[in-house]
Amino acid sequence: MDFIEKVLRFTASSSDVHCICCEDRSDLHINGVPICSVCSSKLPWLGDKVCTKCGRALPTEGSLCNTCSKNEILFCRGMGVFEYKGLARDLVHSLKYGKNRWLTHPMALLMAKRFNESGIKADAVTFMPMHERRLNERGFNQAREIALHFSKATDIPFIDLLLKRINTPKQSRSLHASDRYKNIKNMLTVHPHIEDSGEINEKRIVLIDDVYTTGASMNEAARALLSAGAKEVYCVYFAGVAYSSKASMTTKKSRLFNKIKTKSIKGR
Repeated sequence: MDFIEKVLRFTASSSDVHCICCEDRSDLHINGVPICSVCSSKLPWLGDKVCTKCGRALPTEGSLCNTCSKNEILFCRGMGVFEYKGLARDLVHSLKYGKNRWLTHPMALLMAKRFNESGIKADAVTFMPMHERRLNERGFNQAREIALHFSKATDIPFIDLLLKRINTPKQSRSLHASDRYKNIKNMLTVHPHIEDSGEINEKRIVLIDDVYTTGASMNEAARALLSAGAKEVYCVYFAGVAYSSKASMTTKKSRLFNKIKTKSIKGR
């Protein structure tokens, strides 16, 4: 079953025809995801003006962001669907802090469409791990659930590859971009049985996360994968913080929590 058939099946199997952003009845579907035309016009879709390495929004087209130009970026390329602001940020907050886990499905479909458009071929999909303490607090790792749906939508095998070795010594959100890269270094490793088996030797890996901030964590994950034998690593995320943006990474609950239903999309 190809990607288009998969998203059409998702649309047909879901009794929910309401926009994932505002709950109004959706007048269109984007890649199998119900998003009304009003919300679609408000969503901060990423276009051509992005960093050629990490894919974050930039004022001009065809250039590197300052973070990528000043750090050793180990993944081949990053790409996202939205800039991390407005409705896209609200959706991420609703997923992570409102615990609306059903959003991982439509998010993954939009990310899969973006990846398929790139023409890149990959051998495996994995996700950014979460520290055990935070995982226990939240009850789920949104990146893992997105990766599972992404795998089904693209027919790229899912492998649980990474784990956090220890917690970071400082809260990364309070650090400058360059300091984040130093702070996270050597904090991730590949599961020993995966590395010992040579399962990812010369493989092209897709690394999934919901939000791309400075790229420090995803770059460190790429380091671990490449050290374990992977050939290439590609980062795919739902929303990326623009380099010039002053958007807050606060965990304050958005008003969208009161508008989006806690429910399950059928056909997951």
